[in-house]
Amino acid sequence: MKKILFIFVLAFCILSCGKKGCESLQSKYESQPEAVKEIRTADFALKDVLTTANSSSIKRIEYYSCDGNQGYLIVYNLSGDVKLHRDVPVSIWEGLKSSEFMRNYYNDNIKDEYPY
Repeated sequence: MKKILFIFVLAFCILSCGKKGCESLQSKYESQPEAVKEIRTADFALKDVLTTANSSSIKRIEYYSCDGNQGYLIVYNLSGDVKLHRDVPVSIWEGLKSSEFMRNYYNDNIKDEYPY
């Protein structure tokens, strides 16, 4: 009986202690690193990550979306800077991924258009 109870409690904890849904994310955080950490650990309908070997200044880009229409964009620069953008349409994400010059696309279409 104790084994069954233990298994039940363990299963309940695994199911309820898992990732938070993306709907539960706050609209504001104390810091950008805190926001990035929360976003990266939440459960999203769409998650896409690209390591950018062909970019002269962007090391990695990540896109997270609850609804597949708009979401969070995280840009990691070679210099170590991390930029977070909110409400970025999936079409802009797709444009960034397929852009020949990612830094130019980022500067022209994302940098000042979608602040966090």
